[in-house]
Amino acid sequence: MGISSSQIGRAIGNVVQIGLRTVLPPRCGGCGEITDTTHAVCADCWAGLRFITA
Repeated sequence: MGISSSQIGRAIGNVVQIGLRTVLPPRCGGCGEITDTTHAVCADCWAGLRFITA
């Protein structure tokens, strides 16, 4: 049994993703600070958010 083309595609995608995160790390949408995940807000910006209340 060999390696399938879908496994190779996933491996290449993972390598590309790691490379992009190294060059362009995910950043806070509020201030631009580097965050752990994409579409995240840092702790300082999160503390300053005002939520809609009824």
